[in-house]
Amino acid sequence: MRDGRAQTVAGNESRARFGRLLFRDHPHHPEVSRLSRDEGPRIQVRRGLARLGKGALRPCRQVPTERWRTGQPYSLPSSAGDASLYKDYILTLLFVKYVSDRADQLDALIVVPPGASFTDMKALRGARNIGEGMDTIIASIAEENDLTGVIDRAFFNDPEKFGRGTKMISTLTALINIFSREELNFSKNRADGDDILGDAYEYLMRNFATEAGKSKGQFYTPAEVSQIVAAVAGVSRATSPRQSVYDPTCGSGSLLLKAAESARVPISIFGQEMDIATRGLARMNMIMHNRETAEIAQGDVIAEPHFLADAETLQTFDFVVAKGFIKDGNKNRLRARDIHKITDAFTRVQEIPGYSRLVPYAEIIRNDFNLNIPRYIDGNDPEDLQDITAHLHGGVPERDIDALADFWDVMPTLRATLFGPNPRKGYADPLVAPDQVRTTIRNHPDFAAFRAQIAHVLNGWITENTPALMGIQQGDHPKELIHTIAEDMLTRFDPAPLVDKYEAYQRLMSYWADTMQDDVFIISGGGWIAARDLREARKETGSDGKVKWLEEGDLTVNKIRLVADVIPPALVTARFFPELKDALDTATARAEGLGREIEELAEEHGAEGGLLADALTDTGKLTAASVKARERSGEADAEERPLLKQADRLIESETAAKREAKEAEAALTEAVLKKYPALTEDDIRALVVQDKWLADISAAIGAEVEARTEGLTARVRVLTERYGQTLPQIMDDLGVLEARVAGHLAAMGIAG
Repeated sequence: MRDGRAQTVAGNESRARFGRLLFRDHPHHPEVSRLSRDEGPRIQVRRGLARLGKGALRPCRQVPTERWRTGQPYSLPSSAGDASLYKDYILTLLFVKYVSDRADQLDALIVVPPGASFTDMKALRGARNIGEGMDTIIASIAEENDLTGVIDRAFFNDPEKFGRGTKMISTLTALINIFSREELNFSKNRADGDDILGDAYEYLMRNFATEAGKSKGQFYTPAEVSQIVAAVAGVSRATSPRQSVYDPTCGSGSLLLKAAESARVPISIFGQEMDIATRGLARMNMIMHNRETAEIAQGDVIAEPHFLADAETLQTFDFVVAKGFIKDGNKNRLRARDIHKITDAFTRVQEIPGYSRLVPYAEIIRNDFNLNIPRYIDGNDPEDLQDITAHLHGGVPERDIDALADFWDVMPTLRATLFGPNPRKGYADPLVAPDQVRTTIRNHPDFAAFRAQIAHVLNGWITENTPALMGIQQGDHPKELIHTIAEDMLTRFDPAPLVDKYEAYQRLMSYWADTMQDDVFIISGGGWIAARDLREARKETGSDGKVKWLEEGDLTVNKIRLVADVIPPALVTARFFPELKDALDTATARAEGLGREIEELAEEHGAEGGLLADALTDTGKLTAASVKARERSGEADAEERPLLKQADRLIESETAAKREAKEAEAALTEAVLKKYPALTEDDIRALVVQDKWLADISAAIGAEVEARTEGLTARVRVLTERYGQTLPQIMDDLGVLEARVAGHLAAMGIAG
């Protein structure tokens, strides 16, 4: 395979050289670039990576950041030189957990000998020999599977790294607890193509590294960068299993795995890594991702290239990928839209103002081959210039209004509603007060027409993709589904007015990552019926027997929290029990109204010296007990007694209303609880697809329309407020105010 199956493709050699230029010579700027053979020696450089989004990657199911924080009561070494510590120990433990969870599966590749499972490792928590025991377990797995020297290079019984005595015990115990969570249960594969392992690894790597202020870039390539590199390398064009992908500096193998995953056929994987421990991590990573045939060599790729065609010639590969470093702080993540736009700009050789352009090779030579993006692309927003003449004489500069041409093209008569003629050329007068701008825009017929256009585009997407969503079957590949419907969203919104197609795409992808992805994995893994399942919320029972709930419940029955992962109770209520919900709302509103009346009575008569002052509790409230106590005291006078009776009636009525609301809530909860197991597949499809997914996606697109409209509103308000009053008018107003103040001072006998 090494010599015979790897094929050379045209242009690969130049592509590999250019890749080194970007990712090796300029490691802090892994921007996408391309050689264009059609237009001579020119290079496409784009600015997109400088605009990193805040999108948060959702790791494996139900692992939000707050749970990470509450589950990390320990610290690891924080010196910069120890950055490799994180990958070694995290991936080693992840490997043990994965192979232990998968040991009883038919497709298990690793034998877990007796006494060497993660369960045995959990039994070491709090033990004096915890470090030694963990090393023994890992060594046993390595020996049983001929992986000695590969998976056993991270030693946990190391006092220099984990402390001595109780410090080591507490640190390693806490570390095992992290991997003991249900979120990292790999025995429950949701569906083929679900990279729950990769998600878990990325989640752990990201948090271990960033919590200690470290960069993981030297050994781990974030998934977003991996996707871009794989896309621009063209791995998705692979058509034969005989084709190959190679990473000369593969680290822990994350980039190689993402690249291979982007191919539509299983291709051969080759990689080389200089660090022997990191090479072991790559091997573990390949095994855990069912890529056990991947060849990962150890050694310096420059001094000791492992893959050779013969003694004098390097082996060639169909695709070569390599990673660069990127800043990986909390605010520097590439969103799905960024990845797609970068890839589109590269593969389609698009020149986008402020984003990408084709740069002549001569220009790069003049810049001494410095590919710092701002040297070639100015991505700054235009400066907001103040017009002194407008401040002096009034009127909004036409150039500022013209800058909103994208909006006027879509809503052509709106401009004339907001701005009218000014005697001076190049200026216009605002016709609407600043506080009326929003209402004027939203009530304008052009805005209604714009919203109707977007609704038409969205409805076309819904009509086209509803059959695919309704038709999800057990065993389907969720990633293929989201690819299909997301690409269609991108295509349909390409001609849409004002709403950027990549933003519409991002709205869908964000919803997929936050909600829809988990729903689809559950349905494709267990069928539509699995979507109606309720489960008990995660909890921990302390040594004192008290239960600590680790997540909120959707329903609470007999003090037990139940979670509906796919179908929230509100959807079941809205579709099947609107009358019960109305009864609950009515009773709740009545109880709240009576409560407000009681509060108002206490505020009106409860002040010091007030008629009900002596009927209040220490906290200043009227309660049944405090009112009756005052009545029994016999100290209430003729004026106070009617108020006490009024308070008593209100409190009794409130108590009855609260009881009614509680009974209505219990009736609704019981009805919903009984309905879940009775839901048919048709019911579930309607609830999930129509009431949840499509409703939420429509709301997300609607939010984008609102965001664009708010941008127009804010800018028009700024212009009308900025130039609404001239300087002479302001000075006149100031003179009037000064005269008024002088008059007041004179009336008080104070000299001005």
